[in-house]
Amino acid sequence: GKTYIIDGKEVKGYYTDDNGSLQWEFDVPTAGFYYINLDYIIPSKSGSSNNGSNAERALYVNDQLLFDALGSLNFYRVYRDNATAIEFYLKNGELPVDLKGNNLKPSQEEIPNVRRQEFLQDDKGYVQDPYLVYFNAGVNTLKIESIREELIFLFVKLQITQLKHMKTMLRNMKLMVLN
Repeated sequence: GKTYIIDGKEVKGYYTDDNGSLQWEFDVPTAGFYYINLDYIIPSKSGSSNNGSNAERALYVNDQLLFDALGSLNFYRVYRDNATAIEFYLKNGELPVDLKGNNLKPSQEEIPNVRRQEFLQDDKGYVQDPYLVYFNAGVNTLKIESIREELIFLFVKLQITQLKHMKTMLRNMKLMVLN
């Protein structure tokens, strides 16, 4: 990793831009389903080559894309109401209006260099639980491939699931499909 200065603080991380990838090799003590927790920063757009879009990556386990959703993981920028609009409201006690008297929605501005820590999950919100990713016991590789925008990964952590009955659940699902 390399050390970056983000908002005056030193952070150690791994930088990726629109191209390239990061790959880690690590030992998994017990085969099973794991959640993947990522700690990352999307660098602010000022003074950089990005265009303000959300970052997108693909994730491969042991050189395989395990399911389609891992081929397009989105990492979202964080926005807030423009400070000028808030100052206008605080100063005048009312929202700005257009010529017809309609309230104007404040413009948005990016909050630069927000550090986020999230489990990989469905970014559309259809599935609330994090993705379950299967890892074999022993040496595994995890590769994160750039698709769009800059991103700095600070750490990647696996968390074993507490689903003790996963094999039974999968067996029952298979039986339901066969019947």
